[in-house]
This record gives sequence, C-alpha cells and structure tokens, in this order.
Amino acid sequence: MKIVKYRLPKLLLILCIVFYAKQFGVALQDHQQQDLNCLAANVFFESRGDTLLGQRAVAEVTLNRSISKTYGGSICKVVFAKGQFSWTKQRKWKEIQSLLNGSIPFKNPQTIAEYQQAGKVAVIALKTPCRVLPDTAMWFHAESARPDWVQGLKLEGKIGSHYFYSK
Repeated sequence: MKIVKYRLPKLLLILCIVFYAKQFGVALQDHQQQDLNCLAANVFFESRGDTLLGQRAVAEVTLNRSISKTYGGSICKVVFAKGQFSWTKQRKWKEIQSLLNGSIPFKNPQTIAEYQQAGKVAVIALKTPCRVLPDTAMWFHAESARPDWVQGLKLEGKIGSHYFYSK
C-alpha cells in the first residue's frame, strides 16, 4: 500500500489551513452559499467521523469534479449527479432540502457537531489554496468498499478512512 504523499508537508498543510481559517469573515454570494451547503452535506454524509484531513480530501475530490465540468460545473451539480454519491438517494428529500437551505434538521447534539465540523471543512476547502490531493484526484471510496471501477485508476493514497484515485 502506497503512503499518501501530501502536496505540502503535513505540518505545513496544517499551518496553512489554520492561517486561512482565521479569514472567513467574507460574505458569500447566494450561489456560493448553495454550493457551500452542498459541499458541507457531501463531506458530512461521505466522511463524517473521519479525520479532518480525510474530510478535507473528500471535499477536494468534490471541488476537483466541479472544476473539471465533467460532472456538471457546480458543486451542487457534482453532488447530485446521477449515481455519484449514495447518500443523495438514501436520504429523505425533506432532510436534504433543509441542509441545502442552511438549516440543520438533526436533533442529536453529536450529529449537529459533526455537521458543523463538515461545514467548517467545506469553508476551508473553498477558501484556502492548501491542498491535500492533486487536482486530478476525482474518485474515492471507503476502505471497507471494494469497487470494480478502480481498475485503471492511479491510487493517490489513503487519507483517513478513504482511498483516493486519479486517472
């Protein structure tokens, strides 16, 4: 198993994220807020309970896909592209709508805290140039999965509880 190579040394990456994390006072445009909510929901449902770097890597794959335009050209289009993220089919639409509108429909305090952390990870991913993965990383799966689609893809490494791939 290949050890993940961070684009920045791990300590430098963490310092970069902490530095930029202090600069979040800028208001977001409406479309940016919608994308932020979609990214936060995707980070939450795909990697809640993972390490912060693991959650950051999941966010980066989502962002890489939105930049590539292959998946729709916006974060929300990437998240809701057919067959991409299973949580979009498994969740109740009312709960998803609530999250996309900026509300937190959960009652459990731990779940609320995990969603708020996913929101912070999403903001950091959108607003900082610090990168965990290369721009070409477009796919990931949980370590418990053994998908067929990884054939022919380059394993970038394992971060947290996910494996990340590029072409």
